Amino acid sequence: IDSQKLKILFHFCSAVKTWEVNSCNAQLHLHKHFHFYSSKMFLKSLLILLFITASAMCMNLNSDQKKSKDVLYFETHDAHKVLAEAVVCPDGSECPDGNTCCLLTSGDYGCCPLPDAVCCSDHAHCCPNGYICDVSAGTCNKGTNVVSWLTKVAAKPVKDTVECKDGSECPSGNSCCQLASGQFGCCPLEQAECCSDHIHCCPNGYTCDTTTGTCSLGTNVVSWLTKTEAKPVKTSVTCEDGTECPDGNTCCQLGSGEYGCCPLPQAECCSDQIHCCPEDYQCDVSAGTCTHGNNVITWLMKQPSRPVKKSNVNTVVCPGAEAFCPDGNSCCKMYPTQAYGCCPFPKAVCCFLHCCPEGYTCNNQFGTCDKGTHALPWLTRQPIMPAANNV
Repeated sequence: IDSQKLKILFHFCSAVKTWEVNSCNAQLHLHKHFHFYSSKMFLKSLLILLFITASAMCMNLNSDQKKSKDVLYFETHDAHKVLAEAVVCPDGSECPDGNTCCLLTSGDYGCCPLPDAVCCSDHAHCCPNGYICDVSAGTCNKGTNVVSWLTKVAAKPVKDTVECKDGSECPSGNSCCQLASGQFGCCPLEQAECCSDHIHCCPNGYTCDTTTGTCSLGTNVVSWLTKTEAKPVKTSVTCEDGTECPDGNTCCQLGSGEYGCCPLPQAECCSDQIHCCPEDYQCDVSAGTCTHGNNVITWLMKQPSRPVKKSNVNTVVCPGAEAFCPDGNSCCKMYPTQAYGCCPFPKAVCCFLHCCPEGYTCNNQFGTCDKGTHALPWLTRQPIMPAANNV
């Protein structure tokens, strides 16, 4: 159709009193009487041209809509914690509590073993909160403090226990290894290497050196771990209203009158009925912090408690399988009793009376945890919970 005919066509459409296009179905409603043109043949020709044009427009629109439906896109949502047990990623997969969902190169989500972590741009590694990924160096930087970055693992549904071949169970994140008795024990590592002495185990990828009692990977040598007896580990904290919180949490009343879970043992419940602070810290509601002398840290948000039901909760079983610590803790011997206490760090360094994060050195003289020029106040261990009292 040339430009002159199109111009006539547009003028004609403007003259029609009712012209509706609804969902790509062009419907032309014409009134019975037209005073613009006397020739019925001319009117008929214009109507034919109109419907041909409308059909072409609909075909183009349908084609565009089909193309748009073939283009997949994803909207990123913040990952959220579910009952302090698992972190649900945007694609529906789950990471263990205290992890962060990060997108992998495959398009799936992986788990960074740090809370509120920084996901690096290589889609394979991650850094602690507040650090910057240095992809070229493979490190996490924060001012002059440089630490190695962490590798993400694939996200998966989180199970409370790992079932061994003999029907016994180990806590989530453990590996089943056969003991000398023929029964199964629990190695506190995922996909661990079970050593031939049927007592110890090593991290995945490491080799057991039974002569030196170590785990080797090239030039990297670490101490091996002792397995513990496999058994179900069940525990929870019951609140006054009958609801429960995960082990190692504290029940705090919310503004609604219901109870929420503070992810700390023996925590201080703040007066705003929303936040909480570690034991021996004081809530500073005006500043939104927890203070203990000169130490000031950000306060924590409570999570809703849940109706009581029997369920296995992630815990760390101490050697001897007679006691355990909350998930993400380390078992450290306490002096002079030699009983085990709980250090609120995974893979912690056990000091004489206190403990430090992994990679730090205990400074007993100043009561700090040192790493190069960086010093942190050390933490006091918490009493363990007897396994016999599990509910």
